[in-house]
Formats: sequence, C-alpha cells, structure tokens
Amino acid sequence: MDKLLKYTLIEKIMATENEIILNQIRNLLFEDEMDFWNSLDEDTKESINRGVNDYQEGKVRTHSMVMEELYQKYNLSN
Repeated sequence: MDKLLKYTLIEKIMATENEIILNQIRNLLFEDEMDFWNSLDEDTKESINRGVNDYQEGKVRTHSMVMEELYQKYNLSN
C-alpha cells in the first residue's frame, strides 16, 4: 500500500470529530481483538439478558410444547 495513502488516512482520522466514523474505523481495525458483546447495541444486550434470565428462571417452553398448545387451541391434528 502506498505510504501517501496511509498518511492521508491518518490525517483524515485525526481531523474528524465524528464518533460514528471513529468507532467504525476502530471496529474495522480491531475486529479480531474485539469481544462480540461490545459490538452490540444496548437494546440487543438487554434483550439477550432478558432471555438468559428467563432461561435461568425456567420461563421457557420447547418448540414441541408450543406446537402442542397450538394444535389443542385450534383443534388441529398432528
């Protein structure tokens, strides 16, 4: 890669105040080193945590259980 291009990129990075761009560059350059969890937005993290809590509290149903309930509710045969 051309050294001039590298220096130009460095100058652009140093001049920007746009956090979105800086975060995207960081993610691109350090994607192998980043924890997947840190790349998720807060809503997604909260949703995952709710699911984990539900599982730990036994508030889950298997696919078979859900299907059986639907068959019974709508008088379907399986």
